Amino acid sequence: MTKLKSLSKFLDPKDILEPKRKKNNSLSNLLDRRLDELTVSKKGMDVPKVLWGAERYGLQNSSLFLSLSDECKQRYLERMTELNLALSAFIETSGHNYGAKMILLSETLEEKSTYALFASDEAVHLREFQNFMKFDYSLESHHHPMLNPLAEVIRDGSKTSLVFVIQVLLEGFGMGHYHGLRESCLFDPLKDTYDQILKDEARHHGTGVILAKEEIPTNEDKDQIFEYTRDFIKAMQSAHWLSNVFEHVGKPLIASEQKQLWIDLKFEKILSSRIEKLKDMLGKVDSFGLIDKLDKNKVFKVQID
Repeated sequence: MTKLKSLSKFLDPKDILEPKRKKNNSLSNLLDRRLDELTVSKKGMDVPKVLWGAERYGLQNSSLFLSLSDECKQRYLERMTELNLALSAFIETSGHNYGAKMILLSETLEEKSTYALFASDEAVHLREFQNFMKFDYSLESHHHPMLNPLAEVIRDGSKTSLVFVIQVLLEGFGMGHYHGLRESCLFDPLKDTYDQILKDEARHHGTGVILAKEEIPTNEDKDQIFEYTRDFIKAMQSAHWLSNVFEHVGKPLIASEQKQLWIDLKFEKILSSRIEKLKDMLGKVDSFGLIDKLDKNKVFKVQID
């Protein structure tokens, strides 16, 4: 526990998601050459500004979206493309610190090697997404509510709670998210990239399920797993990109318009489906009444702000 507390003091949530970067130095050049050997995608591609169409989000059914001018529709879809790629980049960046922390908390060489390979995969995935990003991004300009609990659990989570929350819950959720993005992607090079990333994420998730089944969580672990799972589901339900982007294109929604948007998109049904998938993933490793506790605390109840 002393080691865990020391790491918590050392890790900063902002640095977990957005570490300092130093460009154009000898290390960057060496890193570029090595990552170019490992990535499916390549730097310098001619990447379209829109990588997912309106159908990805169900916007073809939205009267509000259809009423926008062609220019505003284009800007809307460009912004959604940026947000999708930036979220992926932040998640893969956080994986660097997750792998590093798990290496330090591991007690055997086999565990340390597993998480060294995990961190290596995250570095490659980050470069994959960056190869498609022709824009600058930051936590301020491309934020997602899920990033807050993600950084907090990496900073403060115990080894056992990290396996449950990061590898079982978040990696499992990420696989479904990436699969959906892959299926609706309009750019074949990015589809090919998702194919490789999904193979790696399936291995991370599967390893997490195996390790979680072998763990005997302490009461403190159980409390952490419950709290971070609750916070993650709450953050997922509060993420309203699809309504917020209307403001980005100069068409902010009033309350009645936002309500109509959720109706047109069948947003409540979408959230309910996501929550059920999360419950299924947690069910793989729930040996201590986690799902019952989440149910009793109404964490699985669909809530649209």
